[in-house]
Amino acid sequence: MPIFKRYNKTLRINVSEIMSTPPVTIPEGLDLQSAIDLMWVKKVGSVIVVDLQGRVRGLLTEKDVIYAAAKGLFKKKEEPLAESIMAKNVVSVKKEDDLTAVIEKMRAHNLKHMPVVDNDNRPLGMVSLRDVLDVSMAVLRLLMPPDAS
Repeated sequence: MPIFKRYNKTLRINVSEIMSTPPVTIPEGLDLQSAIDLMWVKKVGSVIVVDLQGRVRGLLTEKDVIYAAAKGLFKKKEEPLAESIMAKNVVSVKKEDDLTAVIEKMRAHNLKHMPVVDNDNRPLGMVSLRDVLDVSMAVLRLLMPPDAS
């Protein structure tokens, strides 16, 4: 039986405790190559596309870039915009959301990155699968101390 089913204590972790800040954002209308260059420099797997008011309009991930390359978008004469391949229906979370709810959303939508937004849909941070794994390892170390042998 998996540990999460055997362990009956509740541990509440808010998204704000594990999210990466500040979020890496790009403006609508930015060309795809510039967005990729920013992802490379910042060493991130996704960037949040925002409008002029700073509200989330989309999410561009490394997976989107790979698909664009596979479809030959980089070989076309005119430079594609980042928003031409970004995910437009962005699933996001609030900073006060519980980590277990976030994990369930990530699993349900098969996501590796989720923006953390305020009530006006402005990005506050990003939660990635890596963030979830890091906190999971910390919790496992607390629950399963090293063998005393």
